Amino acid sequence: MQNQHQRSVALIGLGSKLAPAYLAAISQSDDIALSGIAVAGTLAEALGVPLRQATDVHEIRLAHDCGQVAHCSDPALLAQTIAADLLIETTDTPFEAALSAAAALERGISVLVVQPDTLTLYGQWLAQLAAQSGARLTCPGVDEAPEAALARACLPSGPSDLALAQTGPQTAYAADDLPAGTALTPAMMKAHHEAPEANRPYDFHEGLPIPLHPGLYLKRPVPQGRRIRLSDCTYSEHDPRFALWRQAQSLSGAHRQLAAE
Repeated sequence: MQNQHQRSVALIGLGSKLAPAYLAAISQSDDIALSGIAVAGTLAEALGVPLRQATDVHEIRLAHDCGQVAHCSDPALLAQTIAADLLIETTDTPFEAALSAAAALERGISVLVVQPDTLTLYGQWLAQLAAQSGARLTCPGVDEAPEAALARACLPSGPSDLALAQTGPQTAYAADDLPAGTALTPAMMKAHHEAPEANRPYDFHEGLPIPLHPGLYLKRPVPQGRRIRLSDCTYSEHDPRFALWRQAQSLSGAHRQLAAE
């Protein structure tokens, strides 16, 4: 029987390498009860947990009721089934993680977002949702252990706190001379941490945020050592990743039209 002082938590980790560490932190705490898990199949196998393929809310809830892991490719659908005080969102892909976190926040469920790239791209949007619903949005501090981050996120009350993750955004610089038509990969880019200026959110239109690189092609050459700008790349304004990113940037006051080049 669950202790009345326990906080119930759920975990989503599609492709996550950090989910096992947070599951271990949950198991070591007497004040936390695990209410549901949704992870990728390979992770379920590694954990030795039965996996149930799920395509709708009923199947996901059935998996949780049977002590199984629900596997579903739609993180927002997973988050709609959560009945917990806290969602630990460890999904590797920032856009999917943001949708999952948003679905929980809109239902008044507090969220611990583990992957920093999710907050780099979509943190302002998630913070607005948290403020509207009264839920808490937190993240681990730099080098903070899962046990400490989880204990802080499980506090029954307190403000949202994303400041712990604010080390400055990573923007991309060309590691080599990159010709037009190049499909960007992490190996082609050197990360540069832009120091945030006081009272001014960083404008990502000044440089490409590295987590946005999948699916981008250069439409013009970029010499070695030069900053790669979003305006150097071919991308679709209708891509939901970019649409949501631009929405998040507009909330931070950092949005402006790309200069015609």
